Amino acid sequence: METLYNKGSKIMRHRRKRQPQQKGTQQRPQNQKQQVQNEDKKQERQPEQQFRLEPITKNHLEYIHKIEDNTITFCIGPAGSSKSYTSIGVGCEYLLNGTYDKIIICRPAVEAVGNQSKGLGYLKGDLEEKLAPYVLPTVEHLKKFLGKDRYGKLYHDGKIQFKALEYCRGLSFDNAYIIGEEFQSASTEQIKMFVTRIGKDSKMVLSGDLEQSDVKRTNNIYSTDFEYVISKIEYADLYDFGVMKLNDSDIVRNKLIGPFLQALK
Repeated sequence: METLYNKGSKIMRHRRKRQPQQKGTQQRPQNQKQQVQNEDKKQERQPEQQFRLEPITKNHLEYIHKIEDNTITFCIGPAGSSKSYTSIGVGCEYLLNGTYDKIIICRPAVEAVGNQSKGLGYLKGDLEEKLAPYVLPTVEHLKKFLGKDRYGKLYHDGKIQFKALEYCRGLSFDNAYIIGEEFQSASTEQIKMFVTRIGKDSKMVLSGDLEQSDVKRTNNIYSTDFEYVISKIEYADLYDFGVMKLNDSDIVRNKLIGPFLQALK
């Protein structure tokens, strides 16, 4: 297909030759408006710089290694310990270097309302509008690692997708880096359903904070179903499954979060 820049392009063949400049004459300078427009175009052509993930604690580095070395990784940790931030940063690097074709991000859209847990059904709007407030923190992380413009293009091209856990049944994710967030609010059945969505040539990372679950287990042995599933994985010592447990020393969002959480225990 011929383009403007192809040597054989009709546009190039029929372009008028520029007349040679006569000696003793000077080319007319561009006016101020043209100069400003040219500068704006030059800035638009400059690619956004990629923000690279840098581990802050030893556990963060171990978390990255767990993701790299296993097909499926489970991570638990307190608020602000970079559970999602780290998994998203790794995923962005995988996407940009072509290791995986797309990033799929999923979370249970559940929140506690009074004494009951409600999902997407009670919210107004279509599925994308319902998911928007839940994935806002994730979008901010993606924009930081990819740049705002690059994120917009990748999202538009389907390279970044958001899924509601409630609507994942029957799907299969091939050649994808799959992120499951806030899975402390997922039931055992939902976790089982989601993990079995992983297809060929894919990697999955699930994370959650056991202290911030909107759905509690009915028995007192485990605080959440997410903790129960992790205990089963550890007991069975499953091959190609990784488990990472972050703690208060890994909190990097703000130094006051750790002491605050400790005071409430």
